[in-house]
Amino acid sequence: MLELIYPVPEKFPDNRARFIQIINTCHALAQKGLSVKLITGLKKGYDKEKIFDFYGLPPCENLKIIKLPILRRERDKYLKISWNGIFNFSLLAYLLLRKKEKAVIFLRHLKLAKFLLRFRKIIKNPITFEVHELFHLNDSLNSSKKAKLKKSEIKVYREVDGLICISNQLKDFLIKLINVKEDKIFGVHDAFKKEWLEINRNLDNSFICYTGSLYEWKGVDVLISAMKFIPNEKLLIIGGGNRLEKLKELAIKENVAQRVEFIGSVPHQLIPKYLSKAKAAVLPNIAEGPSQFSSPLKLFEYMAAGVPIVASDLPAFREILQDNETAIFFQPGNPEALSAAIKKLLNSKELYKKLSTNAKIKAQDYTYENRADKIYEICRVLI
Repeated sequence: MLELIYPVPEKFPDNRARFIQIINTCHALAQKGLSVKLITGLKKGYDKEKIFDFYGLPPCENLKIIKLPILRRERDKYLKISWNGIFNFSLLAYLLLRKKEKAVIFLRHLKLAKFLLRFRKIIKNPITFEVHELFHLNDSLNSSKKAKLKKSEIKVYREVDGLICISNQLKDFLIKLINVKEDKIFGVHDAFKKEWLEINRNLDNSFICYTGSLYEWKGVDVLISAMKFIPNEKLLIIGGGNRLEKLKELAIKENVAQRVEFIGSVPHQLIPKYLSKAKAAVLPNIAEGPSQFSSPLKLFEYMAAGVPIVASDLPAFREILQDNETAIFFQPGNPEALSAAIKKLLNSKELYKKLSTNAKIKAQDYTYENRADKIYEICRVLI
């Protein structure tokens, strides 16, 4: 049986998008017949069964969750620690001592990939890396840090056996600007759980919705500012993080606080409940930073739920969505343009129904099962 080894130097479970994507991808691959080893840290009190329960997944014998020691406390209020050495060397020992079967090592953490590449001659397994963003393009970093990250990224992307990119924009960028060979780079978008296609929409939809992280490049600030141009609407923001208080202050400043409700972070399994009651869902990314390559989980989840979408007009979104067919696009970073797009959607029952229906049909191409099929074929090519 073909084996996939997926090391993650963090602790499960976690409600952030990358953890949701990782566990669902591993689960779908295991259901396709791969023997999947998710090697990671575990939070206190959690075992395999509780991890499955946390993410609402049925048991799967082909998916093994293997715990390794990890020293990482980045969210601790007083004592923040992040040192991957103990995990890295424990992983190396596991790889060298394991029963030698055909296996692909699947990574998405840059430092871990750089570490394992130093030992590839003795590991003797193909290594593939899933690219989600280019860290050296982060404008908040100084020039020295950017140069160091760029050097690491180029080294990893050129030396691994396979590269998976979550958008074609990212794939094309790596081919043209980092000279990655085309025959080892693949485009595989993110996905959603197929049962979300069964979400029953409430006919009395009551709010505009945003779900997910609140980083500045996600454009939630723009969405809040847009609310002052649509005075009769309510906005629900589902997501937490360090910027939550700042966004609440912005809502007060824009005089829309009484119509903007911040739910905070909620278990991923509860998101369908909110989407079923949403009259519209927004992807307000600004045209900077990671947005140029973004393929957010929420995009596919909105589509699956049949919630009409208003989205920033960005190339990465245009890979999936079509203006006035599956979404309404607006100029990124422009609150007035965003409010106009929302008004256009809500003022036309015909357009509203068309976007909802078309997006739900289109979404069927992006289930985790379809994603697993593509990754399975890539693994077979690499072995």
